[in-house]
Order: sequence, then C-alpha cells, then structure tokens
Amino acid sequence: MIGLVYLAWAPLGPEEPRRFLASYREHDAGAEHELVVLLNGVAAASGDPAAARAEVLGALHEVPHRVIEVDPPRIDLAAYGEAARRLEHSHLCFLNSYAEVLVDGWLGHLERALAQPGVAMAGATGSW
Repeated sequence: MIGLVYLAWAPLGPEEPRRFLASYREHDAGAEHELVVLLNGVAAASGDPAAARAEVLGALHEVPHRVIEVDPPRIDLAAYGEAARRLEHSHLCFLNSYAEVLVDGWLGHLERALAQPGVAMAGATGSW
C-alpha cells in the first residue's frame, strides 16, 4: 500500500488543507493508499498549538487519515525524511502544502510508472 503524505505547513492555516481535501475527495486516486497528514510547524504557528492543530486538521475530519507531527518545524525535505523514517509503507508519495489533485486516477498513474523495470522514482509537478 502507498503512504500518501500530505504536508500541512501549519503557518499557512486551514485554507490549503481544505483546498487539497476538496480536490482529493473529488478525484479518485486510482490506487490503494493511506493518507498521512504531516503537520509541520504547529507548535510555532500560534500561542495555542492545540487550537492550531485543530484548525488545520478540521478540514480532514471526514477522511480516514493518520497524523504525523514534526517539531520543531523543518524545511519540506527534512519533514518528508522524518515521515519516511516513521512510516512502514513500501512506497511513499509526497505532496506539498499547495498540492491540488486535478484528475481521476492520478496516484494510479504514478504507481504504474513506478512498477516499470528500472524505475526507482516517479513524480509529477505543475506550476501556477
């Protein structure tokens, strides 16, 4: 099973996780996975870490997920590395805070690319 790791950079607030979740729910992933929310910077986001955590995770309450929190805050790659050390999945897919799903089957496309002989990593990117 794929570990789908969504980085929630807490200082951005709840809007980016809400936007991601709306797109995630709208488009079938096309591959079996576990959603893992990687909270980064919650303790530093406000004077009340519990309120900041609830605000960010509030958008995700309807979707099955696991939460990993890193503290102190780290740059994206270091946070992803920390998540990778804590997770047991055979494959991991990392999404940054601004990720938005645009098409059905998106994770299945990555999974099939990764299954090709000689392929060790697959990715997709976009720009606004």
